[in-house]
Amino acid sequence: MNFSTPLATIMSTHLITLNEEDSADQLGAIFNTHKIHHLPVIDNEGKLIGIISQTDYERIRYGASLFRNPDAESYNEALLRSLRVVDLMTKDVKTLRPTDSLSHAYQLLKHNSFRAIPIVEKGILIGIVSALDLLNHCFQNQ
Repeated sequence: MNFSTPLATIMSTHLITLNEEDSADQLGAIFNTHKIHHLPVIDNEGKLIGIISQTDYERIRYGASLFRNPDAESYNEALLRSLRVVDLMTKDVKTLRPTDSLSHAYQLLKHNSFRAIPIVEKGILIGIVSALDLLNHCFQNQ
């Protein structure tokens, strides 16, 4: 196993992204439909400005369930419609470059509490690498 392999070889490049002004009510449908766990947030030039994980969304979604009446679901949906992606996203995102190694990604994931790392070049989002991507690569190349 070559742990110096560049991340460009394993990163996902067909990404679903959001804009900071998008409404938070669309997050659930995106996570469920596409079976992804991280949504990068970019500006109009493609620069990474944040990320939202499915865990972040679920925390907000279930934390918003303050309404204990027959219309709780509609109240929660209205609350999510009132929130924007910028209100929920993590803004201080750790990133790597496509030339960084698998080992570098592993160390970053190991020492932090997130499960994916956006890959950027000159600030522009070009891919994402998840812990599952690393595992798949390791087991495919035995």
